Amino acid sequence: ADRTYVRGYVVQNRRPSVKVEGPVVVGATLPQQVQVYPVEGNPGLANYRYTWVNDRAVLVDPQSRRVIYIVE
Repeated sequence: ADRTYVRGYVVQNRRPSVKVEGPVVVGATLPQQVQVYPVEGNPGLANYRYTWVNDRAVLVDPQSRRVIYIVE
């Protein structure tokens, strides 16, 4: 259910995509200059952020800046 929510939220709240070097994969660490945004309206996702990199939406752990989920 959270994945469905995330998919809908990030598509409705699209942000400018940032170009990063290398593949966008789970476990990749995003550079500091990549801005991340809260996923609002779902308390279960309060500890995560999302952003768009290389035209793909990703869910990020804001502490480590690691990609934890790629939104398909």
